[in-house]
Order: sequence, then structure tokens, then C-alpha cells
Amino acid sequence: MQKTRADRKEALKSAFLVIITMMVLDAGPPHQSRLRAQEVRGSKPIPYTVTLRETVYKSNGTFSVAMDETIAVRTDGSYVQIIKHKKQVDGNLVDSDSARTIYFASGIKVDVNDIADAKSTTALKENLATFQRDPGSKCLNTLAGTPGSLSQETILGEEVIDGYRTVKITAQDRFAS
Repeated sequence: MQKTRADRKEALKSAFLVIITMMVLDAGPPHQSRLRAQEVRGSKPIPYTVTLRETVYKSNGTFSVAMDETIAVRTDGSYVQIIKHKKQVDGNLVDSDSARTIYFASGIKVDVNDIADAKSTTALKENLATFQRDPGSKCLNTLAGTPGSLSQETILGEEVIDGYRTVKITAQDRFAS
């Protein structure tokens, strides 16, 4: 009986060590994502903040705001994405829900659900440079040089808001017939 218990304990220890080793090997060095992003990007990102507003136009000419998406990028390549869905309440446009996702240059992703008061952290395998808009291309391309959207985007114009240069971009609905 004593030997069986000791054998089980030793087997559990070995299994635990194997699992920990696999997790460490799968995660890789924490700086690896940052190095891959730097390789694709070729230079440090320019810090910026962009707010995208999705407006739905109906066939009768009326429109409503569906959501606001804010993306803020730091010089180390980390960025945050905030999505706020909108709804009309008593004639006022209010947030119906909101979610934040923080992408750290180290390859860690943190999802925050403000309504559920919940947080989830995961390690990414994707390269952050493929998601971040390049201000040098007036935000039409990513820092990796690929188009920033699956939809065809065009520049409507530029303006300065509170001293910051902004670009107004429109996208065709890729699902419209």
C-alpha cells in the first residue's frame, strides 16, 4: 500500500514536470514576438491613436452609429483596442457594451470584459506588425506593408483635430451586393 502511494506520487510529479516543460517550450522566450515584429516592421512604430466609427446607412437615407473602435499604439509596439457598441436610448447615443483587448509587444494578449468584470490572458503566436496601421501610408496599410482591411479603403481627406493630424478613411461594405 505504501509503495503504491509513493509510485502514484512520483508519477504525478513526473506528469506535472512534463506539462510545465511543454508549456515553457510552447511559450518560447517572451522577447521572440517583439523581435519578429521588429523584423517585419523594419523600424519602431510611431505612437498614434485612431478612432473608427462604424455608421450603418439604411435604404431610406437614415443612418445610425453601430460602434466605435479605438486603437492606441505605443512606441514599443504594444497596443490597445477598445470596442464600444452603440444604441439609442431616449434619443441619446449610449454604449451598449464595451470590450478592451491589450496586445503587449512581448506577445501577451489580455482581453477585458468590462460588463462581466472578467479578464483573460493568453500568449499570441501572431506577429503584431500585421495588425497595426502604418501612419506613413496614411493608415491604409499595416506596418508589415499589407492592406489594413479586407474591404477596399479610400482616403476621404485629412484634417487636424486638437493639433493632431488625422486621416478620414471610408471602406466599401464587402458584403453588399
